Amino acid sequence: MQAYIYPQDIYTQNQPQANVAQFLEGILSSRRITRADQSFLMRLSSIGSEEQRLFNRVYESLSRGLVRVVD
Repeated sequence: MQAYIYPQDIYTQNQPQANVAQFLEGILSSRRITRADQSFLMRLSSIGSEEQRLFNRVYESLSRGLVRVVD
């Protein structure tokens, strides 16, 4: 199982795009997202096409009830 990446750790490492993708994949695999995660995602200004695809999957999963918001 992949280690969870916290939003505050995304841009502290050398590959921010890869870390955003790992962060989004973690949300999809755990089927949970926190309010802090949501807030972080809303502040993203520039992401690549792979990250955009994952972001769309997270949004769609939230809309369909496949990912739940936890605190």
